[in-house]
Amino acid sequence: MYELDLPEELRHGSVPEPVELARVYAAPNAAFLARLDASPVGCVVCKVQEASTAVLARLYVEPHARKSGAGRALVNAVVDFARAGGCERLVLDTHSELLPAAYRLYTALGFVEYEPECDADTIVCPTFMELLLTP
Repeated sequence: MYELDLPEELRHGSVPEPVELARVYAAPNAAFLARLDASPVGCVVCKVQEASTAVLARLYVEPHARKSGAGRALVNAVVDFARAGGCERLVLDTHSELLPAAYRLYTALGFVEYEPECDADTIVCPTFMELLLTP
């Protein structure tokens, strides 16, 4: 559902099947699942990019569970995981105009926009955000 819920121009083309998640996001990475009334309603992944930086990706919450706090709980789980792993910052890319609810959630949790270190003209999701995890 994650891929189909995205605007067409933001789709990745492939998403790991649930059975692949344990392998694709094995330590030092992680995948988190949100449940509501014992049913899975959302997920997010965290990939450690380098010793000091982790990447939050593929945040998804089923439409019926949005505004339940599941998205906030998933992002907070990644923040806690990255912080516990010694990362100094957590980064993500999104599209502030096409995914405004996600953008509002990230800003409410303290993420701020930053300039990427790559050629952003070729990237579909032009909003790069980071959260510094060290005081």
